[in-house]
Amino acid sequence: MSVLILGEVLRPGYYPISFKNTRLKDVIDMAGGIKEKAYLPLSILFRTYDAEYAAKDTSEILINSRANDLLISNQDKVNFETDIKSKRNRVIVDFEKLINKNDQNENVLLEGKDIIYINDNKNIVYVFGQVGQEGYIPFKKGADADYYIKKAGGYGLAADEGEIRIIKFNSRGWYLPDETEIQSGDFVYIPKKVDTPFSQTITTVAQIAAIILGILTTYILIKQNK
Repeated sequence: MSVLILGEVLRPGYYPISFKNTRLKDVIDMAGGIKEKAYLPLSILFRTYDAEYAAKDTSEILINSRANDLLISNQDKVNFETDIKSKRNRVIVDFEKLINKNDQNENVLLEGKDIIYINDNKNIVYVFGQVGQEGYIPFKKGADADYYIKKAGGYGLAADEGEIRIIKFNSRGWYLPDETEIQSGDFVYIPKKVDTPFSQTITTVAQIAAIILGILTTYILIKQNK
C-alpha cells in the first residue's frame, strides 16, 4: 500500500505505508517535512473509500435527500448537496495542531490511496451570495465579514444581513461571524432573505408531525414483534 503527498513538502511523491500502522506525521517526515511556504489551515487529507462503504454511504445520503424534499427549501437542498460533495472524501485534520503542537489526536492512521496535500497560502477569501459582485477578495488579517462584503460591492437588495455565515475551508463548518476569525481560504456567505408564508409554515409542521408519527409507529411495531 502507498499514499501520495503533494504540495509544500521537500520530497513530494508516493510513499509506502504499513496496514493500520503508518500515521500522517510519519509520511510528512518521510517527505522531508514541510517547506517554509506551507500554509497548514489550507492543507487537506483526501481518502478514497472502498465500493461497499461508498454504496452504503450513498444510500444514506439518498434517504437524507428524500427527507429534505419534505422539510426544506430548494436552495437548502442545493446547499445540502454541495456540502456532501465538498466533505465526502475529506478526512478532517487540524494540521496546525499536528505540526506545531505535535497533537497526537490529529495524527490519524493512513489508508492505501490516501492523498495528502500541503497547501500554500492563497491569501484570498471567497465572498458569495447576495452581494454586489461575488468573487475572491485579497485576505486581510483581522478583517471581519463586513470588510469583505464591502469589498464585494456591499449587500444585495435581497440580502439577509442577520444570517451571514463564515464557512471554514478545511472542515466546511458554518459559523456566525462573531464565532470565528476569518482566515485565508475561508468563505463568506450572505443568504437571500426569504419570507415564509403562514400556509407554508403550517404545511411544514404537518409534514414533520407525519414523519415523527411514522417513526413512533415503526418503533411500536418493532417492540410488539419482540
